Amino acid sequence: MINESFFFRDRLPFDRLRDTVLPALIAARAESRRLRIWSAASSTGQEPYSLAMLVKEFAPRLAGWTVEIVASDISNEVTEKARTGLYTQFEVQRGLPIHLLMTHFERSDDHWRIAADLREMVRFQQQNLLDDFSALGRFDVVFLRNVLIYFDQATKADVLKRVAGVLAPDGYLLLGAAETVVGVSDHFQPLADRQGIQWKLADIFIELQAARLLVYKAATRLDKGEDAREDAYVCKYFADEMAFRAADQCMQIHGGIGLTTDLPIEKFWRQQRSFRITEGATEVMKMVIARHVLKMYG
Repeated sequence: MINESFFFRDRLPFDRLRDTVLPALIAARAESRRLRIWSAASSTGQEPYSLAMLVKEFAPRLAGWTVEIVASDISNEVTEKARTGLYTQFEVQRGLPIHLLMTHFERSDDHWRIAADLREMVRFQQQNLLDDFSALGRFDVVFLRNVLIYFDQATKADVLKRVAGVLAPDGYLLLGAAETVVGVSDHFQPLADRQGIQWKLADIFIELQAARLLVYKAATRLDKGEDAREDAYVCKYFADEMAFRAADQCMQIHGGIGLTTDLPIEKFWRQQRSFRITEGATEVMKMVIARHVLKMYG
């Protein structure tokens, strides 16, 4: 894999972040006052530092907020270089406007070092995208740019599936100019008029995330022998439409996978001993069916 990177590469994704993504997320996160951004193939650091400079433009609106930029790359060598924030004259001349160079960098012999406050905004770590990255936590924005092109179709699908699992339901995925999820993953849908670089989670996957929370809550209470009727009723209203719509979409996409022959419903039922509750238990079971029907999405 080539560690090719420069500041504000392909400019358009950064314009989208400034003009639409950040304003929308600032409004949506007004209560929590927290933003997390992942630069998932950060190379020598130009992309996450570009993100930090852009976030700085919103400093007045983000006063008192916690903003974290996680930057990862498969190579320890390049993440160590990125962590220093030290760049040659040639590197800062590639894509970096002169006013940002003057504002956010200082001379260090024949190099330029990015300002300490920006370095503190970015946390670098080694991460292979082929390995489990769920421990990184939930993100509002994922920059996954110019890396999928190195993977085969099956690997692309697997990575995108797992990225969907760490992206907030109203979060944003930004890809490289030559990359797309079309024909690769059902987890994302494009935002209108965004030229294929900006994506959000597909509605059905957002519903799956909510379904999992409901199932987990109900099953946990039942396992403890607690009264889960209220949870069951919530599951009922959520599941009545979702289970059948999910099954329909599953069969359309995968060619008629059956509910009873392919899903380990009976096994799951036997494992949940506290499902002996009569009233409401069938409603929780609807959520279990929805969960298993959609298992391939998560």
